[in-house]
Amino acid sequence: MKLTLAILLCLLPSIFQAQVTDEQLASHYYQEGDFEKASLYYKRLFETQPSTSYYQFYLNCLYELEQLKEVKDIIKKQIRVFPREQKYYVDLGSYYRKVGDDKRAEKVFDDLINDMEPRFNEIQSTSKAFQTIGESQFALKTLQKGRKILPAYPFNIEIASIYGELGNTSAMIDELISLVELSPNYLQTVQNALGRNISLDNADERNLLKAELYKKIQQRPNEDIYVELLTWVLIQEGNFEAVYRQAVALDKRKKENGYRLMELASLASKSKNFPIAMKSLEYVVQKGEGSQMYVAAKMELMDVLYEKVKADPESGLDEAKKLELRYLDLLEELGYRKNTLLLQIQLAEVQAFYLNQNAKAKETLEAALETPGASPSQMAEVKLLLADILILDGQEWDASLLYMQVEKDFKYDRLGEMAKFKNAKIYYFKGEFELARAMLDVLKGSTSKLISNDAMELSLLITDNTLIDTTVEPLQMFARADLLVAQQHLDEALAVLDSLNAKFKYHALSDEILLRRANIAFSQADFEKCEAYLIELIEQFPLDILADNAAYQLAQLYDYNLKLPEKAMEYYKLIITEFKDSLFVVEARKRFRALRGDQIN
Repeated sequence: MKLTLAILLCLLPSIFQAQVTDEQLASHYYQEGDFEKASLYYKRLFETQPSTSYYQFYLNCLYELEQLKEVKDIIKKQIRVFPREQKYYVDLGSYYRKVGDDKRAEKVFDDLINDMEPRFNEIQSTSKAFQTIGESQFALKTLQKGRKILPAYPFNIEIASIYGELGNTSAMIDELISLVELSPNYLQTVQNALGRNISLDNADERNLLKAELYKKIQQRPNEDIYVELLTWVLIQEGNFEAVYRQAVALDKRKKENGYRLMELASLASKSKNFPIAMKSLEYVVQKGEGSQMYVAAKMELMDVLYEKVKADPESGLDEAKKLELRYLDLLEELGYRKNTLLLQIQLAEVQAFYLNQNAKAKETLEAALETPGASPSQMAEVKLLLADILILDGQEWDASLLYMQVEKDFKYDRLGEMAKFKNAKIYYFKGEFELARAMLDVLKGSTSKLISNDAMELSLLITDNTLIDTTVEPLQMFARADLLVAQQHLDEALAVLDSLNAKFKYHALSDEILLRRANIAFSQADFEKCEAYLIELIEQFPLDILADNAAYQLAQLYDYNLKLPEKAMEYYKLIITEFKDSLFVVEARKRFRALRGDQIN
């Protein structure tokens, strides 16, 4: 038995080695930089399979070992065996280039291009082979020859890409713009190519592109495709005023009934450019009741006005009252029906959250629940808001029943997930932390990133302050403050946070308290205090999970409320560079680009 075991132990290395292939050994030595050993294995593999990638690895090894005669012999052998494979001719020219025979290298390249057949795959593969060895000029010549011998395919995208590599931005732009001249159907293709090849963060490149488009528009004023392309560029940089002028001009010339202005209003509203959004919609409304988009524009205008009030805590009670009257007037004009249910919901929100008219808001929603023909999802939206208003009135458990109804009816839908999250918050408000966390953990896998992120943050808040701490009293006090904020008792909420800080100094909730104070200050239009709290949070807790929230809120505060674009850019950039996994990265990058660089109006 012992003898058998000893024999097996001796044989194991041989058995193991037999299982390792030549390819694995070649790859191992190649990655280790042992090109002499790697070349032995790649030579064996190449000789059995000359048309595979082993050829290139073997060639690389020979170059590293400076065995240049073998390199030349192998390439010429490949050309004899595969005379129609352009890659090997490119490799031969590359060999001559490496040994300093530029004249012969360029002759090989020129002969290859001159002998090309009008076949798309051959032209494209030859160009790519040139690019692989860094011969961009010959790659360009290949495509230009291809354009002549195969006119059905203009190669604009490929040529533009090479001009970009060569740093010839002007020629690259000309190639892409000339593609839409061939057919407007290429518009999306050109936009995608511009997005890849033009740095929209670079003001010089952006302005070069816009200048060329303005020139084309002046030369060919009836060619709308240039205006379309210019509009796209202006949107990318957030220049909505210029986009508005272009959109109006196109709408009038093409008699589009305002659909382009509707799209612009949506984009502008998302970017919080409410003046342009309102102006765009008012342009459509002014077309009159006979216009196809009159009703949609009026309803969208109300949505923009409401978003404007929500975004600006300084708008005050007077603006909210004016908004309520506009809702009532429009509902009187259009009628209380399923198609205007969103208006009724927004009216109730204004009444409850901006005018402190909870009873009036509940009446509005209770009437909305009786709307004939309304869809189940519309009814669910009404119930969710009604439950929110019940929380305002201190009727949390009645609100919980409504949330549970919606969750049951829309179990696997965004509405059901939102209802579950809101219900979990009620249990959190009431100190039922284990039950709240169990509900929140289910929502971590929500298809809605916003719900998933909010659920994760609240679950972590509960976990961090219940599993380690010996007492849950600090979290109970903090949850009580959150409930008071939800009920809009802001001064009482601040008093609870003060008590929490006084009773439990240096607690783990310190960063959360700063964020809550910042949010309360913002809702009270005390922007200086809000700024101070957010800066303190970022400086004291730079690695905390709330740091990116604070940075984004601070950037938005500088951007939209304090009108300090340079400071806004500083914090947008902080999010992009330091919080790469943040949910706010995409929006931060958009706003950073919009705020940076000169604009041609």
